[in-house]
Amino acid sequence: MIISYEEMLNKTIEFYNSLDISFPKDKNELAVASLTMRSYSKNYKDKYGKEIYNHSSMATLGDSMCGAFLLLETYKPSRSKGDLTDDKVAVRNDHFNVIGKKLLEGHLFWDNNDLDAVKAYANGFEALIGFISLVDVNKAQELFLKYYNGQI
Repeated sequence: MIISYEEMLNKTIEFYNSLDISFPKDKNELAVASLTMRSYSKNYKDKYGKEIYNHSSMATLGDSMCGAFLLLETYKPSRSKGDLTDDKVAVRNDHFNVIGKKLLEGHLFWDNNDLDAVKAYANGFEALIGFISLVDVNKAQELFLKYYNGQI
């Protein structure tokens, strides 16, 4: 079901508040986009005639941030370049799918077959980390490490 933008924004703020993440009003559009999947944004435009962003590009940002956060956590000067590269490879979609589903189920704006994609929840988790990085990189790192290390 496609809901109004105001409802989306209210649900988005409520979700981020549950994570103890606040953001200024000028980031509202990005916050909503962080939880909006591709088909939903297309169908929103069809229904309301207004384009809204989806989380695709934010997931790309989040993917990079997740890799950086993991490397910052595991870096030691004694470790080889190969070891660090192996750490980066450890940031995998199958792991993020599990984390994303636990964290985001019932909170993503989706339609049609958005959630059928192999890495739907992984992309959602990466978009979440991407958005939080834009407003508070330290909180993003803290949240990433909490969920990545399984301290849910």
